[in-house]
Amino acid sequence: MKNSLKKKLISLLLCVLLAVSGIVPAFSAYADDGVINTVELQIFYADSNTMVPTYMDDNETEFRITMVEGKTLQLKHELIDSVAPDNAHYNWYSDNPVLVDVDQNGLVKAFDSSKGAVVQLWIDNEVKPIPLIGSRVGELLEKAFNNEYVDLDTLDTEAIKLIAKSALGSESWMADYLDAYEGDLIDSLGEYLDRMNTAIYCQLIASDGTLLGEDAVHITVERNNEWYANFLPNGTHITNKSKIATTQAVGNTVQLQAITSPQRLHYGVQYSVKSSSIFSQGKVVATVTDGGLVSFKKTGKVTILASPDSEDVINGLLKFINYFYALENTGTLNTDDVAQIMIEYMGLDINRAVLAGMLDVAFGVAKVVEGTADPVQLTATAVEIVANIILQMRYNDSIT
Repeated sequence: MKNSLKKKLISLLLCVLLAVSGIVPAFSAYADDGVINTVELQIFYADSNTMVPTYMDDNETEFRITMVEGKTLQLKHELIDSVAPDNAHYNWYSDNPVLVDVDQNGLVKAFDSSKGAVVQLWIDNEVKPIPLIGSRVGELLEKAFNNEYVDLDTLDTEAIKLIAKSALGSESWMADYLDAYEGDLIDSLGEYLDRMNTAIYCQLIASDGTLLGEDAVHITVERNNEWYANFLPNGTHITNKSKIATTQAVGNTVQLQAITSPQRLHYGVQYSVKSSSIFSQGKVVATVTDGGLVSFKKTGKVTILASPDSEDVINGLLKFINYFYALENTGTLNTDDVAQIMIEYMGLDINRAVLAGMLDVAFGVAKVVEGTADPVQLTATAVEIVANIILQMRYNDSIT
């Protein structure tokens, strides 16, 4: 983490004192006895090459970056007056990737401002893994939180915890089982909600796994009020990935839990075995059901991909394109502009011209009669095309 201004001033004075005394040692990533020293790692804004502050101007309030859902921010790491030892590597990670995540190049993307996404993350990671009753309790809580009477984004932490307490006490047959869990569960729900301000970490790790240096920035995600954010998903995350061992025995099964963000759109999730070529043996190693249950058939390596549900994406795209078409009101659909929005917001890893061509095939305007255009229609090939499009999303999630 960043040092405070006071610590940095003390370090500077110490360096001056050592310089005056003539005993400044040459800095190295290694001490004379071969023990690795720590280094000072800082996170910078890549575009301006300036360091992300630790505190606000009052030198006390934690500095937070504000991002809007669907937007990206490029960060980078710098070592201050120090060097990385041979074979060390950098590791970027988010402590709440459902809200905001980062790749290994320091590219940050904001996904969701919703408290509902945080509550679902809590259910998937803390409730559903409880032996014997976790699945049933998780379903009970999902019903309590996801209904027409509850708007989680308008409630504070205590109100949300109260809903959980009421739901956990509504099934008498669970009472004996839940006595050992209820207090800890409610406390952990509060902790999850307190982490709405997500920390993005960058670490420098030695070849033997020793942590040499670390820095973090804190990000708050705001809701995207652009019209297209009411129709399009911006990513899918496997919420219980950190709980799953990546080495499994043949015959085992593993239940994946995933959500598509922003969660308020209620998009489903589509699971598949990821194949890099026609020679891939992934489906021989393991299979996955529509509900995310993975069964391991043979020894080998397999990657399971979680993506937005293609039917939901088709319906969302049709609404999005018709709304865009109505806004333009030109009698033709500018698929190039549509493609640009999809690439930037959905994070599609595809050339804009190629995507525009695919959209031209998938969607078409029937005719224009007396200045009034028919709604944009789906073609027969749209399902296959859209399914291919969503597999190009950089922000699909996977586990190997």
